[in-house]
Amino acid sequence: MTLEEQQFLERVKAASEGEQAPGADTSQQHRRGSNLFIRNILNGLFILLAVVAMAGIAYAIWGGHEQVRTASYAVGIVAVFVKMVEASLRMTSLLRRPQENVKHRHYDKRRNNPS
Repeated sequence: MTLEEQQFLERVKAASEGEQAPGADTSQQHRRGSNLFIRNILNGLFILLAVVAMAGIAYAIWGGHEQVRTASYAVGIVAVFVKMVEASLRMTSLLRRPQENVKHRHYDKRRNNPS
């Protein structure tokens, strides 16, 4: 068993026992947790705004209310803006993650050749 595999097993064992894994950074985990919470709030807001916008557009089309349709388009644009903010938070969190433990699907490290 390699050193990498031993360290991985230690982290898994510590996580299952509720302890802090050796070498784990709790401040980074807390930041990811708060970032996830903010992203979930933004996703919920996006869904709510999108449903309101679609309902308003449907009401305006069948009722012939031009002002409601314009307001619904504005709500839809705000919903898209909220989703863009959430997606940018997601992309920045992807850039901050360490990429050293990424295992590629088509590469077998034991054989040192693509599969």
